[in-house]
Amino acid sequence: MPVIAYQKTELADPETEWDGDAERKAAEIADLQVMCAWYAEPGERKEDYKLPHHRARDHACVLAGVRSALRLLHATEMPDADRPAVRAHLEQHLQEFDALRPSPSGTGEALSTNPSRKERGEALAHLEGGVAVLQGEVSRRAAGYRRYEVIAITAGDGNGLRYGEDVLRAACPLFEGVPVFVDHAQLPEMMSQTGGRSLRNVLGVLEHVYFSEAHRGICGELRIYPGADAEWFCQMVDQYLADKASGLAVPPIGLSAVVDIQTKGKEVVSIERVISVDAVFDPARGGAFIRAINQHTQVCATNGKGDAGMEEGAEYTVQAMDNHKQEDLTPGDSPTGRGEEISQMWDMLLEMRLANSGLPAPMQGFIRQQLAGQPGPMERIHEAIEAAKSAWAASVAQAGPQVMGLGRSLDAPRVQVGLNELDRLQVAMDRLCGLKPASEALQGIRPVSGIRELYLMVTGDYDFRGVFDAERVALANVTSTTMTSLVKNAFNKVILDYFNTVDRWWEPIVSEEDFDSMKDVTLITLGGFEDLPTVAEGGAYTELEWSDAEEVVSFVKKGAYVGVTLEMMDKDETRAFRAIPRKLAIAGYRTLSGMVAELWTANSGVGPYWPSGQSTYRLFNTTYGNLGTAELSASAWDAVIQAMYKQTEATSGERLGIRPAYLVVPIELEKTALTIMQSEGEPGTGDNDANVRRGSSRVVVCPEMTDANDWLAVADPRVWPAIVVGYRFGRVPEVFVADQETVGSMFTNDEMRIKARFVVAVGVADYRPLYKNNVA
Repeated sequence: MPVIAYQKTELADPETEWDGDAERKAAEIADLQVMCAWYAEPGERKEDYKLPHHRARDHACVLAGVRSALRLLHATEMPDADRPAVRAHLEQHLQEFDALRPSPSGTGEALSTNPSRKERGEALAHLEGGVAVLQGEVSRRAAGYRRYEVIAITAGDGNGLRYGEDVLRAACPLFEGVPVFVDHAQLPEMMSQTGGRSLRNVLGVLEHVYFSEAHRGICGELRIYPGADAEWFCQMVDQYLADKASGLAVPPIGLSAVVDIQTKGKEVVSIERVISVDAVFDPARGGAFIRAINQHTQVCATNGKGDAGMEEGAEYTVQAMDNHKQEDLTPGDSPTGRGEEISQMWDMLLEMRLANSGLPAPMQGFIRQQLAGQPGPMERIHEAIEAAKSAWAASVAQAGPQVMGLGRSLDAPRVQVGLNELDRLQVAMDRLCGLKPASEALQGIRPVSGIRELYLMVTGDYDFRGVFDAERVALANVTSTTMTSLVKNAFNKVILDYFNTVDRWWEPIVSEEDFDSMKDVTLITLGGFEDLPTVAEGGAYTELEWSDAEEVVSFVKKGAYVGVTLEMMDKDETRAFRAIPRKLAIAGYRTLSGMVAELWTANSGVGPYWPSGQSTYRLFNTTYGNLGTAELSASAWDAVIQAMYKQTEATSGERLGIRPAYLVVPIELEKTALTIMQSEGEPGTGDNDANVRRGSSRVVVCPEMTDANDWLAVADPRVWPAIVVGYRFGRVPEVFVADQETVGSMFTNDEMRIKARFVVAVGVADYRPLYKNNVA
């Protein structure tokens, strides 16, 4: 087995600091064969060697390195059969350092200066507190507590969503201490007043969470609570692990995380909250049981980064207490080295708690300043962190929501404390509109049969009089504006989902910007300077002249409304209702698409007057050197590259060296364009010349280009911005709903009017990054 045998070496000063990464970099393979405790066969690479604890330069054993290796032992990937031998290796080094500790009489080489009797008494009090914690842990485990090493969630696809490794790494602290239930919540639970779970289904908690590179997911320890389900569950998991180890067929049991998430299309961009990690049949995203844990020796804790940290049952402390369990721990004769040891354990626990707290860095620093190096009851850390969390939550609540336009507010992080009635109603409305709940906690909520049922639930208008009847509403906490609010939220989500899913072909070729007012947008094209002239000795410097051009673009407000009538509700025309937001999204998409394309399709393909303050030159003009008539071909493309490259600065006349990055074509020319951009040989040549322009640009298909022969070249807008799209109130159409039942259309027409508004500005900042070929 690849366990490295213990070797007695020189001992470094016990105060020596430890940097495992630096020591590994400084070592050769031969050094690592002495420095480490285990290696992965065949051991030909540095990364094969695990748990270093000796220095590279002289192979001296470092106490901090031994402690680090013991903490990391639990999280290190290796066969379970090797762990006892690795632990024995490391504990032999601990015994060597223990031998340096002074005896009660004060003889021997001390790890630190001898404290006073008062200091020893205070240290003993803290130590006894730690002993009590450990004894309680051991007694609880002896009473039937079980632990399993588990995978909570892995990177990959599940339930139509994609979880990335970076998202899971960032979410590690959120999984620490979350409850574990038997099976997901059932429909009656989700539709109950609290939307909560039964105490009878509590299985345990997830602890010591870390991100595992090997499993590409979040791992930790499942600590089982006693209960009606605990015994049969443990028996089932034990049998499952035994059968799996024997190569027998096993059922697909595992764990499934219930989380609140933020998504962009099908990509999960963040996990906002972890509600629970449930033991289920056929989990969606990689949750699994890895192994049962030895309850009396492995009490290592890890933080969200995968590095081990000390908690109440820290590895080294257990070993130290085993070594001294026969000692008479009184203030007068306690081991004098314990004060430092307890302080180190306290600081390690403090750092781990702070790392998992989710508090901002300044608040963590304040707590660290108050408690670091000040050991005491473990509750002090918990109370300080909880007090800081309460203060932080109060300050955030006082500040109120920060919303800047609909498009941004939908993308902003969403904080959800619990599932309430309105949450579940919103999910029901979202389902009616064809949306799938992003959170697994919401996916089990009972759907409604149609728009009629939901209307009755939130209005109580069983007589269809078009008014809100509070006495007949089936649910609490709903008002006369609830129905319109649900509709508005769902429609906005559908529109955002559509824009996130559909191919916004114009995005690569334009420069987009959000504005905080509807003032006209001024686009400036800088001219540049002439070459620097020679300055004679003692002569005066010449002032350079430069110029710029301004183009003013106004915002345009696009919009309309559609009516949802009382008759539509009564007839339960759910399909028609569901189609409304998608049709609004398509209309908004077509509107912006047409506004962008009109810049080169309007006025027989030469675009608007540019600059707009004159009526002589169109955007595409031979005077500007950006208009041609050649059919699309490899040679014509090469000519456009040269023409755009030769465009000059307004003042200096120097070439700008612009290159086209995008070839915009109608659908009829897509194949020709792709052939030019992707063929290894140059199209149209008889001797199969190499296509040196291969990959020089990306092909973009514009649906509004109806002339089957015209084509357009555009430079990279990040380097040479030409077309600018400005947004006010967000980058997707926003929806408003009339919610007054006694005035307006609700009163006169029994009609809930849904208004869509899109405020955008589209213009051209510079003609030189554009080249158009209008083919006759």
